[in-house]
Amino acid sequence: MRALFLIVSSPPPALARPSDWPKALSSLVDSCLRKDAASRPSAPQLLDSELVCWGREQGMQPAHAMLARAA
Repeated sequence: MRALFLIVSSPPPALARPSDWPKALSSLVDSCLRKDAASRPSAPQLLDSELVCWGREQGMQPAHAMLARAA
């Protein structure tokens, strides 16, 4: 029961050192780990995120295809 209480009362998880990662990645992780499900981005919104768009421009399609299937 304590674990459930801590999940609800603690802040959401985050990257240990956000400054060590690209801002686009840190932003994407933060948005996906929001506790309020209504405030988390949908799959189509994730497809428009800065990081996914950059990856698509670089030819990195696997994540894009996975998110497209979830939409």
